Amino acid sequence: MKLITGLIPLFAASDREFIKCYECFHQLFENGMEVGSADCINPDENTKISEKLRFKTHTSTSTGKVWNLRTDCQAVKGTGYEEIMLPNGEPGWNHFTFTERGHFEYLEGAPGYDYNGKVEGALHTLELHSCGSDVDECSKFVTFPIIEPELFDLAGPGPSSDPHGQDCYKCEGKSHFDETGGQWEESAEFKLCETPTQMLSDNITDCWGTCEVQRQSFMYKNVEMSREVKRFCNNGTENSNTQKNTNMNEFHHQKADASIMCQSDLCNFDFIAGGFSITEVSTSLLIALIALFYH
Repeated sequence: MKLITGLIPLFAASDREFIKCYECFHQLFENGMEVGSADCINPDENTKISEKLRFKTHTSTSTGKVWNLRTDCQAVKGTGYEEIMLPNGEPGWNHFTFTERGHFEYLEGAPGYDYNGKVEGALHTLELHSCGSDVDECSKFVTFPIIEPELFDLAGPGPSSDPHGQDCYKCEGKSHFDETGGQWEESAEFKLCETPTQMLSDNITDCWGTCEVQRQSFMYKNVEMSREVKRFCNNGTENSNTQKNTNMNEFHHQKADASIMCQSDLCNFDFIAGGFSITEVSTSLLIALIALFYH
C-alpha cells in the first residue's frame, strides 16, 4: 500500500520531519478520586507535549520485510473498571472514565493507514493484571482478553516471616495485521511474551513489588490492526529489599468509546469532553469492539 499522496518521502534530503503531540492522561473514579492531569481534558500551556520522528522504517523479525512506519497524534476517551479481590475473597469494582492524548505508530499496510487529515473510530482496549509476591498468576501463559478466573491458584510461598520477592518476566512484544498480505506480522518477542516460560534468565527479575502483565488491542472499522503485550515489575521495585503487595491479585480493564487520530501538530486539541459521544461511533464498531473484548 503506497504512502498518502503529498507526504514527504522517507528520509528525503536533509529532512527528518517531526510531529508534536499532547502526551497526557486523566482518570476520574466514581468515588471522586482523580489520577493524572486534568488539563488533558482541555489542553492548555501546561499540557505536556512530546516530539516524535514522523517517519521511520521497521523490519519484520519474522519475514525480514521492511515496513514504512508513520507516527500520528491520537486522543481517546472511554470507560473502564478495576476489579480488586477483597480480603474476604469477594470481588470489588472501581469504575472510572478516562481521557488520553498521545501518539500512535502506524505501520504501512495496517487497516486505516491511508487517511487524510483526521479520522475517527480507531478504538482500543487495555487490560492489566497485577500480582503480589505471593501470587504467581502473572508469570503464567496469558490469554486474551485477560479474564478473571473464578478460582485463583495461589501457588506462591506460604506465610513466612522472611521477606521475599517473586520471579517476574520482563518483555514487550508487538504484532500488526498486514491488510495487503492478509496476515499478522509478529515481533520475535510477541510469542515469547505470551508464553514466557522459555525466556532467558536475563528476562527475569526478582520483583519485590507488583509483577504485571498488560495487553492492548487497537482496531479500526471492525478490523483489529495491532496487538501489544508487556510484562514488567511495577514502580521501580526491582533490586528493592522491601516487600510490597504480597497478596495483590487485581485486574484493570478499559475501552475507548470514541477517538480521533490526525497527522498534524497538536491536532487533537478539539477532542473535548462531550465533543465526541458514544452515539457518534457506529454501532458496528461498538459491536466489534465488545466482541473483541469478551471473545
